[in-house]
Amino acid sequence: MACDYAALKNYMAQNSGLTDAALLQQINAATATTLHDVPTQDLVAYLGGKMQLTAFLAWRSPTTGDAADLAAQELQFALSNTQAVPAFHMSNPAVAASMESALTALVAAGGLTAQNQSDIVAMASTTVPLWQSWGWTIPINQNELDAARIQ
Repeated sequence: MACDYAALKNYMAQNSGLTDAALLQQINAATATTLHDVPTQDLVAYLGGKMQLTAFLAWRSPTTGDAADLAAQELQFALSNTQAVPAFHMSNPAVAASMESALTALVAAGGLTAQNQSDIVAMASTTVPLWQSWGWTIPINQNELDAARIQ
């Protein structure tokens, strides 16, 4: 991932009243939440550990063809076929949004609990230093601030 000078420049503009030293301290102390893929086997292990895997695989929505029914079918297929579906690509924002919608429908229909939904969404989240979420491999320094100013 390339360093995102546009994000750094935007952050600098939003905090233009700070000295460079204060700006560097703030940037390098801040964190961001990023999404990553979740191996299907991790979801199987989670539900199995909660003693809910068998019940979920057998669960059927009370309304055939509704959002919960379709979400359950997709998740049940993935959880039963970890070779065919090795991971949920939650690092893709569109997939993450779709998964959250599916989980919401399943909670509303009684297929999963709200705690299950929260735990599954958390499996895809990682907190990293802000500078790392922008593509840097080390904390941002004065040279990077100067480079952003001339971008």
